[in-house]
Order: sequence, then C-alpha cells, then structure tokens
Amino acid sequence: MQKNSDATAKSLYIYKVVVFLILGAFLLILSQCEGDPEPPKQEIIRDTIYREIAREPITIYRTVAQVEKIRDTIIESPAFVARMDTVIGCDTISTAYEFPENLVSLSLRSKPDSVPSEVRTIILPAEKSKWWEKPAIALLGVAVGLMIGR
Repeated sequence: MQKNSDATAKSLYIYKVVVFLILGAFLLILSQCEGDPEPPKQEIIRDTIYREIAREPITIYRTVAQVEKIRDTIIESPAFVARMDTVIGCDTISTAYEFPENLVSLSLRSKPDSVPSEVRTIILPAEKSKWWEKPAIALLGVAVGLMIGR
C-alpha cells in the first residue's frame, strides 16, 4: 500500500511540473506576440516667451549751445524755456532750450527690444502594462507555492 501512494504522489508531482512548464512556455510565447505596435501618441506643447531688453535712454542734459551773433545790437527779451516732446514710431524724443543761458537738453528713449524664444514640451503617455501580466504573476506564485508545499 505504501508503494502505491508513493507512486501516485510521484506521478502527481511530475504531472504538476509538466503542467507548469507548459504554462510557462505558453506565457513566454504570449509575451513575444504583440501584433502591430502602434507608435506612442505624443502631445507637443509650444509656448512662445517674449523677453524684453530695455535700452538705456540717450540723454544730453543742459549742454551749452553755440550761438552766432547776427547783429551788434543788444535785444533784450525775457527768459524762457522751449520744450518739445514727440513720439516717432515707438521712440520718444524730448528736447528743451533755455534762454538766455543758451542751454540745450535732449533725451531719446527707445522701445524695448523683444526677443522671442520658443519652448517645446513633448509629453509621452506612460506605458500601460499588458492585461495578462498580473494574472500570470499571481498564477506563477500559486504554482511555486504548491510546488514548495508538496
């Protein structure tokens, strides 16, 4: 009777090993068959950033002007300041003349330069695991547990 139960246990053990080897070969073959792989879908985000570079204003402040006398007679006139501010394009020009000191002021302010820089961000989706991987790992764990338990 002891021989019969040992033979049955041995044949059952061999049966389990063969089944698990076939199952492992089947899972290995399944893992290699993926069909037509699709290229991963990617999302490209473009963002343009404009960086402004401010220019220093050009200023000539209270410079003595050269005056040529046309007449010998002295004409007295009241003191005054003549100013002019204008915008040409995107630049501002300011001038002033002070009489009788003969002082000239000039200021030129330019529009800041803007330098565009493009930032591209490529977002790739995360890879999804295959549907059969988790059940295969669980089944393999159960099989190894049964083999160790016996």
